[in-house]
Amino acid sequence: MELKLKKRAVALLNLTERQINRLIKVAETEGPSGFIHKKILVSPSNKIPDSIKNQIIYWYKDTYYDFFLFHIFVKYFIMRKILILVVLCR
Repeated sequence: MELKLKKRAVALLNLTERQINRLIKVAETEGPSGFIHKKILVSPSNKIPDSIKNQIIYWYKDTYYDFFLFHIFVKYFIMRKILILVVLCR
């Protein structure tokens, strides 16, 4: 019976039997929380803090409304001497 269920899961989920075995093992040891990514609550190390984002938005709306967004980042770098990496085009 278990073999039929595995074969059905392989076909239904489009996974290999080895992957199904690994998922079964995770479900047995960790339960439903085992399928959630482990680093979901960890913030990236290169994340720009919300305080800096909010300050830039405030400056853009209040003081530098006639600037392009890139010029605001340059102005911020000159004023605060903090380097903000911005990817404008990919």
